Amino acid sequence: MSLAAATRTFGVPSRNVDVELIGDCRWYHGTSVEKFAADLGLADVVRFRDWVPHGDALRAIETADLLLLLNENQPAQAPTKMYEYLGTRIPILAFADEGGEVVHMLRRVGGHYLVTDRNTDTGARLIGEAIRNRRASQDPVGDESVLATWTVERQMQRLRAALEVAR
Repeated sequence: MSLAAATRTFGVPSRNVDVELIGDCRWYHGTSVEKFAADLGLADVVRFRDWVPHGDALRAIETADLLLLLNENQPAQAPTKMYEYLGTRIPILAFADEGGEVVHMLRRVGGHYLVTDRNTDTGARLIGEAIRNRRASQDPVGDESVLATWTVERQMQRLRAALEVAR
């Protein structure tokens, strides 16, 4: 709905938007997402691709201009997908819970778009902002010093140190 509102309210031309949803995403709680997109006038903008090998999914992620993360009603979870997204340094548009782990992490690293109020207009405004910013800058997003602390190597060092202290 936010994407449809962005095209109507904020003048985001649909020719500037190409959304690819990959995986088991054609249906959501018994509702056809494809039909929903078509009913919103987005059939020519939103494409669906069924499950693909992980390498193919990573290539799609790495070539995107904006990555979508849906994480509402999961305040204590930071999905693996988010770490893959962060590694690309591509901006993330996250629909997530205020006060949740995803919002905390994305704010800490910086440069991402967070919709925490479940408001279609907020999402539309941020989509428009992301598209305008895409044209203005191709610089990677995120604070490298923060991202470095989240690497597997750094986390394993912390775990090892904690285990040695506990011994």
